[in-house]
Amino acid sequence: MPYQFDFRSVYNTILQNWFCVSATAEIEILLKQFPTIPLINASVCGIKDKNSVFAKEALIYNYPNPFTNMTKIEFKTSGGITSLQLLNGEGTVIQILVEATYSFAGTNSYNLYGAGLSSGVYYLRLQNIDKTFIKAIVKM
Repeated sequence: MPYQFDFRSVYNTILQNWFCVSATAEIEILLKQFPTIPLINASVCGIKDKNSVFAKEALIYNYPNPFTNMTKIEFKTSGGITSLQLLNGEGTVIQILVEATYSFAGTNSYNLYGAGLSSGVYYLRLQNIDKTFIKAIVKM
């Protein structure tokens, strides 16, 4: 029984639609270009806008890290619905820091106080429109 698809087309489809690999990187990985096949109904890859605030630099920054009493979190949004959450090591939301709608793109800040937090690694999750970013922070 002949095969219907070359296995490299399956790999290419997964690389492009699941791992968001560009066509240039696909050629570097598979050593030539292969067609995609209707294996995955929807792509998890979004539109890449090189002019967006997301493409230029880190979106979540905090100082100091590690921290003891307080750390200042700066985060960038492209405007719209924005959520900043603090997660524990298991990924459970332990505090919603920011839940807001911003009219314009820009940098915002939030002071996180460590009272009530035990020492360990926590994660900041920034969600803005359809993008999500995560950054590890350490409480001493």
